Amino acid sequence: MRRNLLATFVLSFVFSAAAISADLPPALSHMEALAGDEQRLAAAVRDFDRQQCRLAQWDMDLAEELAMAGDKDLAQETMERAKDRLTMVQQAYNYVLERYPDNGRALTYYAELLYDYQGDHAKAIMLWKKASALYPELSEPLNNLALHYCHTGDLSMGLAYFDKALKLEPNHPDYLFNLCQIYLTHFPEVAKRNKWSLKKVYRTAMKMSKKAAELSNEYELIQDYAVNFFAAQNFQLEADWREAARAWQWARQKARTTDEEFYTWLNEARVWIADGNKAKARECLDAALAIRPGNDVATNLLSKL
Repeated sequence: MRRNLLATFVLSFVFSAAAISADLPPALSHMEALAGDEQRLAAAVRDFDRQQCRLAQWDMDLAEELAMAGDKDLAQETMERAKDRLTMVQQAYNYVLERYPDNGRALTYYAELLYDYQGDHAKAIMLWKKASALYPELSEPLNNLALHYCHTGDLSMGLAYFDKALKLEPNHPDYLFNLCQIYLTHFPEVAKRNKWSLKKVYRTAMKMSKKAAELSNEYELIQDYAVNFFAAQNFQLEADWREAARAWQWARQKARTTDEEFYTWLNEARVWIADGNKAKARECLDAALAIRPGNDVATNLLSKL
């Protein structure tokens, strides 16, 4: 589980009573053939979970856009489709857990569904702790518990869970990303807990951020690493702006859309402005404006140069 915020979206409805059933709906009847194979069944449900949650999130985003545009009926229809997707995922996990109640990964991922989309934090925490107790070598529930406690005010407990998760998987990019976010947003508490200076908190966070980006080689974590240079001022430090520029160039290589490419040009320009290099800043702003002609932010920055 990777997030900047604890939960991305919690639905305004509760799951219907049908979601409690451990029977598979017709759309999942093909999974009955896997019922006797615990590992294959759990893996198939996890794949189904990922697919349907992505689609449900897309439906929810679309429903929000439709509601803002005034099409309330279609927004409701789209939200109901998201609800149906998530209900099927819950039914699938119930089907697994009725047969294999101690499957650690099913417990972990089902708890994520409950936490994020049903808002049942108490049950999710109970399931993560059960999974961790049954399988001490399983890192995912530890990471999830770390996020929960850090975002609900028990930073010491959360950091202790992060320590355990990273001891098991020191090169897991999501865990490094999550812990870096905590360091950068709760730096006074982290400094006090670890008996570090604020400068050490920032430098440690940046090492984790860079390592996460290198391990994942994904746009999201690379651009997050690039963004984190701007946080140096919170720690009374001057950022390494040239390294920041290289980070934005690296992110641009991984950009998947023109919007992401524009974002890298715009922020690389900000980096060069901070470094005092107006010529390079102009080059970046010109490239940004070639993608989005007339963009107010890029135009204003260019005019200030």
